[in-house]
Amino acid sequence: MSFPKVPISVIIVCIIFAILGGLWGAQAAGVLDIKGFLGKLPFIEETEENPQIEISPLEEENKKLQEEITELKLQLSEANQSLKSYVTEIGELNKQIELLQNENMKLKTQDENINNFVSYYQEMKPKEIVPIFENLDDEMVLKIMVRLESNHVAKILAEMEPMRAAKLTKNLTDL
Repeated sequence: MSFPKVPISVIIVCIIFAILGGLWGAQAAGVLDIKGFLGKLPFIEETEENPQIEISPLEEENKKLQEEITELKLQLSEANQSLKSYVTEIGELNKQIELLQNENMKLKTQDENINNFVSYYQEMKPKEIVPIFENLDDEMVLKIMVRLESNHVAKILAEMEPMRAAKLTKNLTDL
């Protein structure tokens, strides 16, 4: 059996690759330190063991935007809580307004009723009014008397029991 003739240059290139492969394998296995040797050669730059990783401007901008988003989410959460408390407060105030409107309606009705009584009592004689007033509480009597004509009130007080007339007179002056 005969071997084909291989040019010597191919054999030399194969030997060089075999040597380089062996050196690289020894470096990878930790047997040799080729970096120290290669770093001394003028045409090969020595690389740093711990290269600093540069952060791109886009990554910095992204980080700032993420922080801003987090802050805005927090503000939104606080605003939602405030909104809920305001809605609750508005509901309570609306209930109070409704109660006050009902109370106002009652007072208007009561005021209209008192005005009707005043017109009735204005037509009556004082002697007829006194027995009715004796059965009413002082507050109601005062509300009616304030709206009657002063000469009519004077005649009614003259017909009343002196102690009650004095008490009503004092209360009238306080109004």
